[in-house]
This record gives sequence, structure tokens and C-alpha cells, in this order.
Amino acid sequence: MSRYQELDQELDLVRSPSSSLMDERGEMNKVSVRTVMEALFRQRHGFLIVFTAVTLLGALYIFGSHKKYASQMKLLVQNSRSAQVISAGRSEAPATVSEVSEEQLNSELEVLLYEFKADLNAYLAGLGPKAPVHSLKEIIEFNEKHREKELPYFGQDLFTKAEAKGPLTEKAYLELLEKNHLMSRDQGIDFVLKKEKLDALIAPTGGPAWPTDWINGDHFAGGYSTASAVAGYPHITVPAGYVFGLPVGISFFASAYSEPTLIKFAYAFEQATRARRPPQFWPTAKI
Repeated sequence: MSRYQELDQELDLVRSPSSSLMDERGEMNKVSVRTVMEALFRQRHGFLIVFTAVTLLGALYIFGSHKKYASQMKLLVQNSRSAQVISAGRSEAPATVSEVSEEQLNSELEVLLYEFKADLNAYLAGLGPKAPVHSLKEIIEFNEKHREKELPYFGQDLFTKAEAKGPLTEKAYLELLEKNHLMSRDQGIDFVLKKEKLDALIAPTGGPAWPTDWINGDHFAGGYSTASAVAGYPHITVPAGYVFGLPVGISFFASAYSEPTLIKFAYAFEQATRARRPPQFWPTAKI
């Protein structure tokens, strides 16, 4: 019997409509959450997923303005046998979220700007002679030439900062990249996984979508993606529930080359929750 078949047997109880993870309002059902988590934790051959203290506290902080979403994430933890695993997952990493300096955050942006320019230029150069633009520099010039139409609400400062960067062989870039890998890999994801002997971590992917605000800009409340992106590690996100009809997701992530394990976790969660709903294309959110 394959691991998928074993997992299917464990999750039989949560497949029926009467035991759906989501109730009619799109909120977590306590009984089914417990059933799902217990089924996952009965898989002793590597099926171990855990909220670390940083992840849990970060989720509650990030989504504090979305009370329904925060309550859903709490239920995934409080109403299952995962409590004992959370206790074990309170790792004292070399640098906690609150201790990450502005310099570190800036170094991540600097690397992004270097790589954005290099990758965008490579893509545009491959479009052929008939393409309207062939480089980031030409995009910037086009936007400036048509400023009234292209830039009525915002500028292109990230474009100009990226254009000022040199090649990916530049010493400054290589030093920043090495520093970022140290923080996100050896002192980040890998540190927690190895210290607590874990296979993977989970976290809220992001909060509900927000209305477009041409005056104040985006209202991004936070979410998970940066650590895996900076480390260059795999990260899978799948639907986890709904807040006022708007979808929210859950992330599964781990070290390099952990894709097979993460796919199993994501598959198990999808099959247990059946959280995804076809898009409704509403004219507005149901608040």
C-alpha cells in the first residue's frame, strides 16, 4: 500500500460533506479540524508538520486585523494534538523576527534589484526585434515619455534603482547574496528544522485581498514567502479557507530539494479540507 493510499484511509472521515473543514460561512469547523490534524499526525513516516512559535505569533500579529482568519489559524493549532509539537518547536533561532535589522531587510531588497534587472533584461532580449522594448532601460524611458498615462498614481523608483545596479558578477551583489543565504538558510529555515528534527513548517500564506487604494497604496498585512524566496527553497501554498468570501491560503515549506515531501503535505491538506471553491466573480466582497 502506498503512502497516498494510507493517507487516504486516514482521511476518510473528513471527506463527507457533514464533516467538511469549512462550515457554511466559510469558517473552520472544530470537530473536523481536530480530525484532519489527528489524521496527519498519525502518519509517523515523515508526515510531521508544525507551527513554530515565531510562525504562530507572527500569524496572529500579521492577521490581527482579520479576526476571522486569525481564529481559523488558531483552530488548526488549538483543536488538535499538534499542541505537543508546537511546544517542541519553540526554537531560539540565531535571530528572531523582531531582531532582524533594517540592514538585513535592505540587503534582501538590494539582491532583488540586481536579479530583477538581470532576469528582466534576459527575458526582453529574447523577445526578438519586433518587441516594443528590449531592456529595463527602455521600459523606464517609455514610462517617462508617457508619464501622464503610465504614471498618474505612482512612480517607478524600483525600476530606476534596479537599472542602476551592475551585473550579477559584481562583488557587492555576491557578498549580499551570501549574507542573505546565511540568514535564511543556516540561521533560518535549516536551523529550526534540524534543531527540532522536523520535516517541514507551515504558516499563513497571506490575508484576504484588499481594495485598490490609489491614494495610500497597498494595504498588505503580511504573510509568508520571504524566507523561502531569499533562501531559494521550495514553498507550496494551497487554499485554507475564506474570510468574507475572500480566499486565504496556507504555506508548506522546508529545506532545499524537499519538493516530494511538501507535495505530499499539500496533497494531504487539500484532500482533507476540500477548501477550494470555484471563483464566483462577485462585483464586490460580501461583508
